[in-house]
This record gives sequence, C-alpha cells and structure tokens, in this order.
Amino acid sequence: MAVFWMCELAPTEISGSDAFNRNQLACRAALTHDRASQIGRTAAAARLLRVLVVDDDQDATDGLVRLVRRWGHAARIAYDGAAGLKVAAAQHPDVVVLDIAMPGMDGCQVARQLRLDFPRNDCLIIAVTGSADEECSRQCNEAGIDVVLIKPVQP
Repeated sequence: MAVFWMCELAPTEISGSDAFNRNQLACRAALTHDRASQIGRTAAAARLLRVLVVDDDQDATDGLVRLVRRWGHAARIAYDGAAGLKVAAAQHPDVVVLDIAMPGMDGCQVARQLRLDFPRNDCLIIAVTGSADEECSRQCNEAGIDVVLIKPVQP
C-alpha cells in the first residue's frame, strides 16, 4: 500500500470529520517527508539521480527542475504525459515526479505505462496532486505510484 494511507485512526475519530481530515493530512505529510528524506539521503550518498519532472504547469515544472539540479542531480522536463514517456524511454529515470491532473494523458495513465518499463526497484514514482480523497489514493496505488504528495508541496 502506498505511504499515502498508512495512518491509523484513533478509536474516537469519525471518518469525514474535520479532526479526522486534519489527522490524516498531518500523518500523510509526516510519513511522506520521512520516506522522501530517506530516499534523498540514500540516493544522494550513493550517486547522481536521473530525475524526470512531468507537469503541464511550466512555471512549477521549471522551478522544480532548477531545485533538483541545485541539489546535484540530473533533471529533465516534460510538459505532458506523452512527452514524459518519450523522455523516460531515453533517460531511464531513477525518480519521476508526476502531476496527476494533466490534460490528455493523466498522471495515473503515465505511471501505469512507466511501470511496464520500470519496475518499482528501478524507478521511484512520486505523484503530486491537489486531491486528498480516497479515490485518488486508490487510483495512484493501482497505477504503481510509490509516494503521493498533496499540493502545495514543500521542497
């Protein structure tokens, strides 16, 4: 199961309540941050990572790529799903940061295709989405996405 839904409810919490939602979001953020930190430390100590950022928001994508390069990794850009798959085929990325809500081919479709070429132990897929609902989580998990981050994402 993805990191996205690994939090347990306290017995007094009621699903759908504001307290439940805050609890779930806080727990997801902590778990995702811990896993991302571990991956970053392990990978950075071992070698340069090939990172592919796929997002239709060009400003956000360009900013994230600059940040990844500043961290010392090789980063490539794709502004739509189809272009992302072409870049991935040529680059063989270690990490893919993927927007879920893209026109045409959405992030889950891209992730499914990536998983055909890159098994989980070869490529980490990180999804970025504005939706924190169970349906989005289920779709991301089924698509083979390893980590789901809810926007806005802190570097």
